[in-house]
Amino acid sequence: MAQETNISKEHLQYLLDALTGNTISRGELEELTGYLHSLKNENLLDASLEQVWANISNGTDHEEINSNLLYENIISDSRFRKSDHQPQKVSVLWTSRILRYAASLILLSSLGIWFFLNKDKQKTTEPEEIVTSLKQDTIAPNQHAVLLTLADGSRIVLGKDSDGTLALQGDSRIEQEEGQIAYKDIGLGILGVKPLINTVTTPKGSDFKIVLPDGTKVWLNTLSTISYPVVFDGKERKVKIIGEAYFEVARNPYQPFIVEANGTEVRVLGTHFNVSAYSEENTVKTTLIEGAVKVTNKGQAALLKPGEQSIASLSKSNIEVNNIDVEEALAWKNGYFLFNNENIKTVMKSIARWYDITVEYEGNVGQKTFGGTIERFATIEQLLKSMEMTGAIHFKILPSEPGKERRVVVMP
Repeated sequence: MAQETNISKEHLQYLLDALTGNTISRGELEELTGYLHSLKNENLLDASLEQVWANISNGTDHEEINSNLLYENIISDSRFRKSDHQPQKVSVLWTSRILRYAASLILLSSLGIWFFLNKDKQKTTEPEEIVTSLKQDTIAPNQHAVLLTLADGSRIVLGKDSDGTLALQGDSRIEQEEGQIAYKDIGLGILGVKPLINTVTTPKGSDFKIVLPDGTKVWLNTLSTISYPVVFDGKERKVKIIGEAYFEVARNPYQPFIVEANGTEVRVLGTHFNVSAYSEENTVKTTLIEGAVKVTNKGQAALLKPGEQSIASLSKSNIEVNNIDVEEALAWKNGYFLFNNENIKTVMKSIARWYDITVEYEGNVGQKTFGGTIERFATIEQLLKSMEMTGAIHFKILPSEPGKERRVVVMP
């Protein structure tokens, strides 16, 4: 049985104020959580919670907050009682009144209600969503970094070497480990709130892996974006992408997984597939690795078998289906370019997305083709030199200019 953590009244008041003020650090949050789970004597907590509740509700209309409903939403959900700390039963440790305070405070801090308790703000904006950011590394949009955009619009830089908790979003804790992010259910049992959408965006020269709340794994290619809810609680699991992504969908026959990409919809129950939907291509390509998918475009539909690729036009309603080399479609995910005698301009589009370059053309190169396999993590100089060895094409790298991308000239 866990022993109660010793804590002073002043320090407990500080931790609770930091929680509801959204200034609490990760270490302080763990300290407060540990104290609550080890609690035996509730008198100190009761007094502190009453004071915090009085502070945050001062000057507000209590009718705007249904604390009884908040309380019932939490205690009616069995997940609220789950914990790594293995606390004793809540009904024994906490009185109904104390739990009501605690439940309200937890929801207030998670929902960000303290942001919109002011009536004037409520009249002009929608209720704040469940957002508690624990990391404030933000950058300007024109800088090159993988970004996680939270439901409230705040941004977090996703460094591939970073580990730890990034943010709290409703019932989920966002964690990063070994170059990927994942969503962990923290079991607050928050019900009846507006769906929260998170977005991950990759710049040129970066890809990123995400584990969605349902366990689906997503590899996001360079210059791509995926938007998804932090909880899949409806009849379907729907995400939206721009660019390219490879999916390994967690199987759930009762909740189909749907990818929206430039007006095309890909529907599956659980399978592995790749979707390429770069807007400049004017097509959406879906490549099936295993399982089955249904592709719909402007009222037309196609069922794919493994090894097939559908090409849906953005301007027409037709869907073309072809057999394809799966290895070619997944080359980017595995860290290399694979070109099968493709037009040089198509080849250079892929290269320009990955490397921070602008491509220019000199002479008659429109009919030139290139085939081969090249590592994506080579320098641009190494990559272009390898391509030149075929003798079919030549390149010139122009000196960089301040504020501009590097330029590569393609020549016969």
